[in-house]
Amino acid sequence: MNKSLKAKLLAFSIIGLISINSCIHNNTKDTDYIKATQTIEELETLKVENNKKIEQLQEEIKKSQAEYDSILKDENAKLEYQNALNEKIELQNQNINYVVGQINQLDEDIEENRNRILVIESDIVIKNAEIERSMELFKQRLRASYMSGNDNLAAVLTGSADFYDLLAKMELVSKVAQRDDEIVNTLRTQLEELDELNQTLIAKQNELDISMADAEAKKEEFDVVLQQLSIDYQDTLRELEVLNSDKNEIIVDIEAKEKAIAQKEEEREVILADLAAAQEALRIEQSKKAEESKRLEESKRIEESKRVEESRRAEESRKAEESKLAAQQSQQPSVTSAPAVTAPPATTAATQPPVTTTQAPSVSDGYAWPVPGFYSLSSNYGYRSFDNSFHKGIDIAGGGIAGTAIVAADDGVVARVVNSCTHNYSKYSSCGCGGGYGNYVSIVHSDGTYSTMYAHCKSVCVSAGQSVTKGQTIGYVGTTGYSTGNHLHFEVIKNGSTVDPMNFY
Repeated sequence: MNKSLKAKLLAFSIIGLISINSCIHNNTKDTDYIKATQTIEELETLKVENNKKIEQLQEEIKKSQAEYDSILKDENAKLEYQNALNEKIELQNQNINYVVGQINQLDEDIEENRNRILVIESDIVIKNAEIERSMELFKQRLRASYMSGNDNLAAVLTGSADFYDLLAKMELVSKVAQRDDEIVNTLRTQLEELDELNQTLIAKQNELDISMADAEAKKEEFDVVLQQLSIDYQDTLRELEVLNSDKNEIIVDIEAKEKAIAQKEEEREVILADLAAAQEALRIEQSKKAEESKRLEESKRIEESKRVEESRRAEESRKAEESKLAAQQSQQPSVTSAPAVTAPPATTAATQPPVTTTQAPSVSDGYAWPVPGFYSLSSNYGYRSFDNSFHKGIDIAGGGIAGTAIVAADDGVVARVVNSCTHNYSKYSSCGCGGGYGNYVSIVHSDGTYSTMYAHCKSVCVSAGQSVTKGQTIGYVGTTGYSTGNHLHFEVIKNGSTVDPMNFY
């Protein structure tokens, strides 16, 4: 698993445990509750991101697998084509071998025929020589007979001793002549046969030469085809190498993505385990918080009963307290209007006897009443004996005041706005938002000598730096912050110190 993710998850787990332990052992503080909630949200976010990454990797694997299948299909087609080329190459080699066999046979036939021609030519030369020798002998006998001047037959007759000798010599002469004719005729016949055979062999040689040329032409043609087939085959080999390389790359990529998915699944298990632990701890915390809230509600109910009783007693001693209040007011230190100070005590319609009027208070200094139509005060300005505190403003309350428009007491510029508190009395009785004032707005008037502040608003509808006019709606009555009921806490500040707002009405 990624080290940074492990560290992050560990940090989340520690934050969650710290937040939960803080809530359990520190009276269920809201900040710890928020931390625990944020931890769960962050873990949920991590879980969603982790699942998205796994889905993304799975989708990429599907695409890579589809690409791999496509390459495999191309590879199979190339292999089929390569097999077809092999068959063609084999057939072409067979053709070439056959033609080469023919050429070799023709070479042998040509060589044999040439040798026979050479023999015949040699025989012809020999026969011609024999004929020449026979003719030469015949010529010599004729020349001798001619040189003697006698006819052969007459010579034979005159030279014979008797008739029998004559007959014998005549027969001898006839046989010699006949022998010469036979020899010459035989030689001529053999010479003619040799010439005829020689012509036949020469014709055959021409046929063999033509056959050889045809065979060599076929071989050359087959060689060209075979060469092209070999080129095509080499091309398929290279293409198959590229396809195989692409397949290997895809396999490596798929394996890497599968490894990443396995890693993400491990991370998801850790996230789910941490999330389950955080949710269980939060459930325990919420249960503790509910019990604590129930206890606080009961304590508040008891405290409220005590406040009602104290209010009744305060009414009995109000006149005596008025003189004491005046003395204490003259001795109190100046208090600024900054809302970020310690939260003021909660105010409610039961803290002091309400001041009810049927008409709007008189306006002596030109200030407009901040909640037109509602003139009951649940708490006055100054010291309050029931909680031993100094109240820096007045609380304007009354039945049906919730959500009523709040207006600016005078023209001015909005100095500060807090509008983010969502905690109402019914759910958060100890909210510290806005320093205890909840949602509030402060306005600076005229030359800056005076300013007014409107607290516990349900919401504010102006923003800091905005100019407002007297009577303009700036917010709505609520019970946010440290408040126990719907009312408006209204303050008037002069040169940084609060004064009694009722002095201006």
